[in-house]
Amino acid sequence: MSHTESAAGPEDGVTRRTSVLRAASAACGLAGAFCALVFVFLIGFSVSGDRLVQTAVELFFPASNADLFYFFGEGYEALGAALHRVPDAPPEYAFFLSLPVAIGTGISVASLAGTAVFSLLALIRAIRFFCKKTQEAPEFFAAAAWGFYLAGTAALRALVGCSADLSAEFAGIRLLSLHAEFLPNNATKTGIALSTAFVAAALFLYALPKLRALFRPPRPADAVLFFAQTAVAAALFCFLPSSLFAIRADELPVTDRLIGSARAETGFFTLSNLLASAMLEQGASSAELAACAGFAAASFFLRLACTAFASALLVVLLHAPFGRRAAEGWLAVGALVCALCSFLSLLFALREALDAAVPDGTLSGFPSASALLVAFAAAECALSLVSVLLGRKRHPRAAASEETAR
Repeated sequence: MSHTESAAGPEDGVTRRTSVLRAASAACGLAGAFCALVFVFLIGFSVSGDRLVQTAVELFFPASNADLFYFFGEGYEALGAALHRVPDAPPEYAFFLSLPVAIGTGISVASLAGTAVFSLLALIRAIRFFCKKTQEAPEFFAAAAWGFYLAGTAALRALVGCSADLSAEFAGIRLLSLHAEFLPNNATKTGIALSTAFVAAALFLYALPKLRALFRPPRPADAVLFFAQTAVAAALFCFLPSSLFAIRADELPVTDRLIGSARAETGFFTLSNLLASAMLEQGASSAELAACAGFAAASFFLRLACTAFASALLVVLLHAPFGRRAAEGWLAVGALVCALCSFLSLLFALREALDAAVPDGTLSGFPSASALLVAFAAAECALSLVSVLLGRKRHPRAAASEETAR
């Protein structure tokens, strides 16, 4: 009897330790979902930096402060006031001004609804888990709630975020360098930090019993490919909040020896306002500008689609680190196609917008972030291709580990 008890002791210890980890993981997941649900209502952006440049930044966005609910009320009030000031403007003018506000409303609704629904599902799952009515913990519902909150914040950042830099040189010596930006406020940064910390802790505790297998790949090449693919896929998601394009004006003569330069990174909101301004002030063709706005909007949504493919690829990679992943190739190709189409659409839209708004060629611009997005997507595609090719000649240990996982 004592031999039986001693034999059962280690198993009981492992089971108890696993139960504690699962409970801690569920609690952290629920805390992360709660933070996402609270802070999704506090998503906001504000201007910070040198006061002289703040005025320039405020030209890019019609409010010095904006929150999630800007796109439910104040944004439409500002839109109505702008249209009222130009009663005889063509229909395309209203289209250019209203398009970013409508997109912002759609993003806000999706972020609020997704975060609320998955937070509620996480709560229900947590209650059932702690009441011993299910073995499924709420980590993945919590991760989905956090994902909607983070994606909503990032998409709004890509829509309205902007920054500006001004500098001046006298006889080759830089006299001043000023910077200002319209970026997420402190409440948004706090919410991202807290929710990310809790969800990361939940997923780590959930995967902790399986981490040993993660560092014992069937072949060294499998480990290198897995970590490289995961890092690049995560980097693709990080491109979502970046500004759509950068515009600059160099060697602006202030006096004979005083030379100024300016650089701005802006989102879709600014580009749409630039098109509206070009129509009124420069008399540019409304048909061409409408096509330009359509390409810019398509570029914005294609970047969202690229991020969705990258997120799905991350889920597939983490679900089967060294097993067969049939969908990884298609997801990587989808991300590359979306990134490439987004880049080409934005390149055309930016060129047409700058030519229409500033015909003398003083301003120049290039969607550098979109170009990097294409490069990372191509790298992910290449890594996935190598992974698929190696997967056809898998080591026997890989097949055995996959069968064991099943």
